[in-house]
Amino acid sequence: MLPAERLHIVFVLGYPTRTRGGTEHAALAFSRGLARRGHRITAVFRREGELLPEYRQFCERVFVLTSAGAALRFAAALVTPGRAPRGAIVYGHHAGRSFELWALGVATRSRVVCHLHLPAPERLGRLTGFGLRRLDRFLAVSRATGDDWARRHAIRPSRITVVPNGVDVDRFVPAGDAAVAKTEYGLDPAEPVISFLGRLDRAKGPDLLIRGFAAFRAQHPGRRAALLIGGAPLWEGHGYLAELRQLAAESGAGPDIRFIGQVSDTRRFYQASDLFVLPSVWPDPQPLTLTESMACGVPALASRIGGIPEILGPDFPEHLFEPGRVDEIAARLGRFAEWRTHDPALGARCRRVAEQKFSLEACIDRVEAALGHCAAGGPG
Repeated sequence: MLPAERLHIVFVLGYPTRTRGGTEHAALAFSRGLARRGHRITAVFRREGELLPEYRQFCERVFVLTSAGAALRFAAALVTPGRAPRGAIVYGHHAGRSFELWALGVATRSRVVCHLHLPAPERLGRLTGFGLRRLDRFLAVSRATGDDWARRHAIRPSRITVVPNGVDVDRFVPAGDAAVAKTEYGLDPAEPVISFLGRLDRAKGPDLLIRGFAAFRAQHPGRRAALLIGGAPLWEGHGYLAELRQLAAESGAGPDIRFIGQVSDTRRFYQASDLFVLPSVWPDPQPLTLTESMACGVPALASRIGGIPEILGPDFPEHLFEPGRVDEIAARLGRFAEWRTHDPALGARCRRVAEQKFSLEACIDRVEAALGHCAAGGPG
């Protein structure tokens, strides 16, 4: 965009944290990228979170509406001459807050764009539905997610633009020496490392991966491998983590399964891996972990569900398996665990797909274009 076309973006997100999932990661990346391009960002949150200092580095103003006083200060800013972001573009990341997004758009005389990161619920509350029908434009992280919202809640497909979550391909890069990365995790550099990273909830299928890994090891008793599981429970609680640990201990492959908790350096985690697996059983809209691992030159296997086939299907259809099928997970592990020996160019092909189709800068281009078009009065 030219300098004259720079926008004032009222960025709305519920909870600025890394602990909940891809929505919050992607929202931070998009807002920071837009700020770097010269757009003015006013951020509005409903809760405190550990990412607030990062937002304050590039936002013009940050509001956290955790109290009546904070809400009043925000309301006052909206009506103060010279301070109100009149004619801004409201850019929200949770469709469940559609009524609030619509009201904020009315208060600031702004058009409203909502980025759809999650599957559509079967029903919406009356106020949420009222607001949703009055938003100006939608972005969706995958075509499957956009179609889901369009079908369930009567949004015209023409009002939805697909913009996936982008991966920073300058940060997520292949390891210079994968053996060194494995050693940092206390792993044998000679053994294939299969990994999972994400919230340890049933929807993501870590229990299926443990069962599939155990079946793979039983089917190939002469082949060694390790399973590295990163992440922590979010919705299921620590009872599910205890269940996973017990499952691993009783699987027959327990000594080769490691739980490492939350991962701060996700890039190094991928670099220590040979194969990344995401056995989701819910319609995962567009998991960042898949494109991050691919950017690191690590092939990804995943369920054929939600938006996942849009990531893997065009270039790596054989990397997909049916949701819930432990036997298919085991078969894919048997086929790809030792790809470095059998197909050494596979990692470079994965990296190339991440660069060409899912780079963060290209995705920011698309967000920027959509917001600018909407702010200029383009059709919804």
